[in-house]
Amino acid sequence: MDVTLIVMHESPTHDELVELLIPVWAEALGTSVGRGSDFLALGGTSLAAVLIATAVAARYERYDDIGAQALEAVFASPTLDDMATALKTFVDERSGEPRAASSSPL
Repeated sequence: MDVTLIVMHESPTHDELVELLIPVWAEALGTSVGRGSDFLALGGTSLAAVLIATAVAARYERYDDIGAQALEAVFASPTLDDMATALKTFVDERSGEPRAASSSPL
């Protein structure tokens, strides 16, 4: 008999996402940033956007496609705070979806 454990994850808060994004943006853009920082106004490039998306995907890997969502959000919601809001909406929509954590025979 196979048993699959279902793990429910609480989605991160908006502030947790902001706290994740601030150092990620700062490193990718090579400058200090805050909630109101605008990716494009700070000279954000496609390479910097990929670095940001990769860091978000690594931190929140339990959410399928969050890296792609982060890449889209960095251009569609160019301020750091707006990107956090877009990602919060994305993870909230998925936080109620159970994910198979492991499967093992009994």
